[in-house]
Amino acid sequence: MDGGATLLRALLRALLLAHTGWEAAAITLTKNSSSDFLVGRDIILSVSYPAGQDPFITWKINGAVLVIWDKVIIRQDGKYVGRLNVTNGSLLISNSTRNDSGDYTVSASVPGEADSLVAFPVNIYDPVTNASVLQSPDAVGEGTPAVNLTCSASSGAVTYTWTRDEQSLPANGSYVTLDGGKTLQISQPNRSYSGSYSCNVSNPVDWKSATRMLNVSYSDAAQSLSGGAIAGIVIGSVFGAILLITLIVLVIFCIRKRRKGIRNDFVPR
Repeated sequence: MDGGATLLRALLRALLLAHTGWEAAAITLTKNSSSDFLVGRDIILSVSYPAGQDPFITWKINGAVLVIWDKVIIRQDGKYVGRLNVTNGSLLISNSTRNDSGDYTVSASVPGEADSLVAFPVNIYDPVTNASVLQSPDAVGEGTPAVNLTCSASSGAVTYTWTRDEQSLPANGSYVTLDGGKTLQISQPNRSYSGSYSCNVSNPVDWKSATRMLNVSYSDAAQSLSGGAIAGIVIGSVFGAILLITLIVLVIFCIRKRRKGIRNDFVPR
């Protein structure tokens, strides 16, 4: 069937629908695919309808007609020439770009029946690349107030999730996520927080993982003592000093007493 005959068929359908003056139950149009795609891949928006029905298909993007199909393409947007095809009502756009994102709708009509409409909110995502985790400060010892692990990617990042040693983080109040999950902040870390921390960077169609080994160690700066410990050390030092002074005084007293006793032994009686 050539394009002129198909167009004539479409016009006859419209006239028949206009003259019937009534609409039966809508044709059943079923959505069979998701609408999240990776940039550069093919967009496939799949629909189906019952066998024996011969619908007139119109695809739109953001309200503008993209393609009209009635067994063959009758009309299409010139920007998509060479990239667009319709098979049994389903839409294929090859080599997708970010500009292909938008609100797609497909309507199916049959003379004497109401139109059926299905929506596809299409999202095109960049692949996730160069995922990494940075640590601040670089050196962490017990007594450090907090350490931040920050996850990043060159492209494609949408969501961030964290694990420690391949396990979910415990809900103990020390772990807080900031910047939409991009940064993991660990408060008052001690040696028990040492381990392998991984960040999963993802979007609905791609993901990458990056890992950072956190070592919480003893260092001169990290060995800060609590107020109670410092008070105990000070009290102990004072008590030790008093004891030492008392011991020295006692030794001096004993020495002097002994010397006095020796002198008394040599005095004539």
